[in-house]
Amino acid sequence: MYDVYGLINYDWIIDNPIKYIKYGIDTKSSYNRLIFIDKDFSLIEGFGRDDYLWIPLGGPIENINNEVCRKNAILVPWDLRTEIPQISDIIDSSIMHNVIWEFINSFNYDQSYIKQYNAFLENKPIEESDKFFLLTNKYIRTKKRIDILNSIRNWELVIPSDYQNSQLIGPNIRYIPTGNFAKTIQLQRQYKYILNSTPNYDYCVHERISYGSANGAIVITDSNSLLQENDFPMVFTYEHLSDIEFIIDESIGNEEEILFKQRECLKPYKMNQAILSILLNYAKTRK
Repeated sequence: MYDVYGLINYDWIIDNPIKYIKYGIDTKSSYNRLIFIDKDFSLIEGFGRDDYLWIPLGGPIENINNEVCRKNAILVPWDLRTEIPQISDIIDSSIMHNVIWEFINSFNYDQSYIKQYNAFLENKPIEESDKFFLLTNKYIRTKKRIDILNSIRNWELVIPSDYQNSQLIGPNIRYIPTGNFAKTIQLQRQYKYILNSTPNYDYCVHERISYGSANGAIVITDSNSLLQENDFPMVFTYEHLSDIEFIIDESIGNEEEILFKQRECLKPYKMNQAILSILLNYAKTRK
């Protein structure tokens, strides 16, 4: 209908980009504009347009006052219901299991998933690319989370979940009842630290980072290209997961300064900036 009436429509690609292509998102019409939360989405075959908008998931406009007594522990607001053996069994039952394991075993956890995905499939065309993306992405994302949590031994890790993941081996793991998004926001205001593992986005800010910082917690996160570009503090790499506790220990006594710097880095990625970008693009298009 946007073609019929000459109106601009915006599709915000916030998840598995291959899924959007498979289910027929309109990538041809000049009236249908694509918004990517990760710039690397533009590299995927089928999304090759120059008029896309890049807008990470916007964080809250207002920061809350940090003058509250917070629990000296690390909040882990992740979905941990998936375990590596479960995904491995699904991969083994796939007709693509050999090529999937080849990709996983050669994967560099500190580099862009999509760039590695593109480079790998360039020489190995696969018909079910959406399934390949789903299984490899899920395995890598899950392994990242398990490895991060098992590398932290001296800090209490508080996980809002009704499911206890059997691969988490540390005695410092504590589960609390899960809840909806509003409940998670309240929890972010109760703990000194929030741990983030970005789900295979390389040029993006995940909402755990933006919301966690806005809610007064210090965010500990894996690195990516956008965070590196902005010199975001308290980041770690998968090559050196043992540094996580050192990074946290070094922050003690400098919490106010670190929180201020994290918030400054995130200023361009607030929700009001996201809305403004869309409005400016619309106004420019309608001229």
